[in-house]
Amino acid sequence: MASSKKLLVKALLRSAEVQVALKSALSGVDSIALEIVEGTLLSHADKLSVPVPPDVLVVDVDLDDADQLARLQEVVRNGAGHLPVIATSATASVNGVRSLMRFQIADYLPQPLVPEDVVSVLEAAITRCRAAAAAAEAQDARGPTSRVFSFIKAVGGVGSTTLAIQTAFELAKKGKGLSKKRVCLVDLDMQFGTAAIYLDLEPNLRIPELAESPERLDGALLESMMSHHGEGVDLLASPNELSNWHSINSEVITRLLEVTCQEYDYVVIDVPRHWEEWTADVLAGSDVVLVVTLLSVAGIRQARQLLDVTKEFDIPDSVLSVLLNRFDKSFWGGGLRLKEAERALGRKIGYFISNDYKLVSEALNHGVPIAEIKRRSKVEKQVRAMVNECLQVMTKSAGPSERGPVLQRAAAS
Repeated sequence: MASSKKLLVKALLRSAEVQVALKSALSGVDSIALEIVEGTLLSHADKLSVPVPPDVLVVDVDLDDADQLARLQEVVRNGAGHLPVIATSATASVNGVRSLMRFQIADYLPQPLVPEDVVSVLEAAITRCRAAAAAAEAQDARGPTSRVFSFIKAVGGVGSTTLAIQTAFELAKKGKGLSKKRVCLVDLDMQFGTAAIYLDLEPNLRIPELAESPERLDGALLESMMSHHGEGVDLLASPNELSNWHSINSEVITRLLEVTCQEYDYVVIDVPRHWEEWTADVLAGSDVVLVVTLLSVAGIRQARQLLDVTKEFDIPDSVLSVLLNRFDKSFWGGGLRLKEAERALGRKIGYFISNDYKLVSEALNHGVPIAEIKRRSKVEKQVRAMVNECLQVMTKSAGPSERGPVLQRAAAS
């Protein structure tokens, strides 16, 4: 950890035993200055940034204490993503660890502390913090870059991938010549993704390679993993043969989306229905999240459940919209009406895409925009209107600076 200036690590620790262990672990690291505050979050949280703000915080917290967890969340939020917060605890309940994931702390150190783990965790947190700071400076000079659409299905078979593809095609039409925007469609369903099949492209994303060393990923390596469609959409998708898809950690997805957002003007993400450790970060980091469902009892119930889950993970409600696909005004889904559906959802339905199964299926079978099969169809007009409205909302909002930690760094790079 080479640096001309010592990095200040401030640690709020509850026991003498943990204090001794942390001092011992960092005793041979000349580049770090350690300052220890003895006490708990409830009594000493106000002392963490005075008299000198630290470069890294290490906080000893009881994961079974709701009040301490609430105070830890405040500390992380006050750091605004620029101050790495590392939690350590002698307890490790499932609910407690889930809370830490929602708070998006930099890392977690179980007790008793292992010296090698302490040093590696601090090094990683400091490296990420420096990269984020450098990216923020570059962003200030250039302004907002990529815009991110995410589609997530409430139930299977609702056409979420189809809508993501057609949205990418629509975005690719915007601009001409030198002003033409670069568009990337990212299929994050590593096990059952179908975007490559629908577009008749060979999936080239090599997740096992990235998992070994995600820091190696740059624009050149990303380009080698892209598949290119003739309509101006690049696809990032992996073969469905990955057996250990569930073991992909957040760091891999974070780096993948960071670099993608650096390289493209528009990023459209097809998010799998099964919830992964990185799903909340992807949704929170998007400019707009479209929850795709149908006008059916199961579809509305599952959409409501998904919306409730997003609240648990502090995903901004402002980025969420419900999209009702295959909507037919003449068919009320066995008696379920719009007002009933919206009452069950607890919100208005944002967008409607009409039911034209034959047209959409033909477009998918040929891997082309709907307009190539039939111009000025109702579905084409509705998708275009949805895309344009979303872009207008993005333009009015603060944009990438309000994104979650995964894509915030990406947009600022």
